[in-house]
Amino acid sequence: MPEVFIRYHRQDSSGHTGRLHDRLAAEFGSERIILDVEDIELGMDFAKQISDFVAGCDALLAVIGPQWLAMKGDDGAPRLEDPTTSSDSRSRPRSSGTSASSRS
Repeated sequence: MPEVFIRYHRQDSSGHTGRLHDRLAAEFGSERIILDVEDIELGMDFAKQISDFVAGCDALLAVIGPQWLAMKGDDGAPRLEDPTTSSDSRSRPRSSGTSASSRS
């Protein structure tokens, strides 16, 4: 069964991504759909987890919203140019979906 990794920015594409996730989960099962930050346990190495997801998925969907190019980091610099930026705030509560650590 395929595993689909969805990478997106919450600030400008969370609504579309949520609907996309729901449709894919209905087709393939929610345990096969990985949402970037929601499926990374707090305290884990974010960059390594993203890298592992990308390497292990059958399909990667990068959802690019209308503000993607204009997004700025905390320092005001474009996020696109900063290789150290993690997707979004890590303080959001985790979704009730299956966590990446429970997948085999």
